[in-house]
Amino acid sequence: MSESGATIVSVKARDGVVISGDRKVTYGTLILSRGAKKVHLLTDRVAVGFSGIIADAQSILKLLQEELRYYRLVAKTEMSTEGIAKLLSTVLYSQKFYPVTSEVIVAGVDVEPKIIVLDSLGSTLADEYAAIGSGAPIAYGVLEEGYSKDLSLEEAKKLVISAIKSSLKRDALSGGAIDVISIPIKGEPKEEVIEEKSIS
Repeated sequence: MSESGATIVSVKARDGVVISGDRKVTYGTLILSRGAKKVHLLTDRVAVGFSGIIADAQSILKLLQEELRYYRLVAKTEMSTEGIAKLLSTVLYSQKFYPVTSEVIVAGVDVEPKIIVLDSLGSTLADEYAAIGSGAPIAYGVLEEGYSKDLSLEEAKKLVISAIKSSLKRDALSGGAIDVISIPIKGEPKEEVIEEKSIS
């Protein structure tokens, strides 16, 4: 994984999937913002998280949103998690001679929860849990210690938050508030924000 400033973490649960990210944006040693959202709900079933240069992430996000709007209009349904990952893979690979700096996690629920990680050239890797960005090495330590296939959605959320908090303590490029998106197999997705002042 590249050393792009951010910590984005996602974990599958037996009854859904959780994705979370920090909000800090840096330029060298300068903190540009503590309020940049890096995880976004694309549909009621799929969310996405970006690490890397914010301009690249915002550009990809806008393109995805427009493609999904068009797909919804034509197909009269929402694109699946795998469909979004394949679309994103094609977009990233088409830029291979001028690659973007973003790594991406696509997390969603089709019939079952899915997590798909993409690098800047569009390579895809499906996994049970994932972390990207500069805080990923720290987050993986927490994930590997705490992950189980039997986790409930609430337990997965606690694990994701714990992994992000650990990264925020040690990674200088990660920080700010924490966004958390939980997508259950049954029911509506939930978006939460853990404010920076309440993080310990």
